Amino acid sequence: MKVGELVKEINKAVLTVEEYRILNQLVVRHIKARKKVEAMITGAKLKEGDVVRVNHDKLAGLTGKIVKVNRTKAVVKITSTGNQYNVPMNLIKFL
Repeated sequence: MKVGELVKEINKAVLTVEEYRILNQLVVRHIKARKKVEAMITGAKLKEGDVVRVNHDKLAGLTGKIVKVNRTKAVVKITSTGNQYNVPMNLIKFL
């Protein structure tokens, strides 16, 4: 089912506020689960010395090197500035 079809069905449905809350909780759980899986996959691939890009406005367009891989975050040293940041796994992209 596509997003547009889901939106149409939700708009057609006559739901109570409580039912909308339940629907919202379900969507949020799915989002969190998907992000957790993606972070775990990324974390399993990371190793010290990898050159990566951080997908964040503050570090847009900058590359860095993995200094340390922790359980949920990795320490990334930005090549151009030398600054280190603790970055969540889901914001790290391989080059």
